[in-house]
Amino acid sequence: MERLQKLDLLDKKINAQLMDWDPIGVGRMEGFEHNLWEEYLMYIPKLRGALQKGEAIKPILDWIEGESIGGFFTSEERRVEISRQIEQLGSKYF
Repeated sequence: MERLQKLDLLDKKINAQLMDWDPIGVGRMEGFEHNLWEEYLMYIPKLRGALQKGEAIKPILDWIEGESIGGFFTSEERRVEISRQIEQLGSKYF
C-alpha cells in the first residue's frame, strides 16, 4: 500500500488503466481482489517512460502479457484499446 501512496496522478491513472485491462484476472479471483491495486505497479515506470518519449504503448502491453506474464490472455483488440487509452493520458501530460 505504501507504493500506491508514492504514485503521482499520472501514475495512478496508468495504474487504473492496467487494472481495467487486468490480463490475468486478479480482480476476478476470489480473495485476491484487493491485490489488483498493486498487481501491475511494476510496469508503470516502463509505460511512463514510453509516454515521455512519445513511444507506442502497444508493444509494451504485448511484452507485459506475452513475455513478463508468460502468455496472452486478452485479445489483440483489447490491448490496442488499452494502449490508446494510456497514450491519451500521455498526450495530456507530455
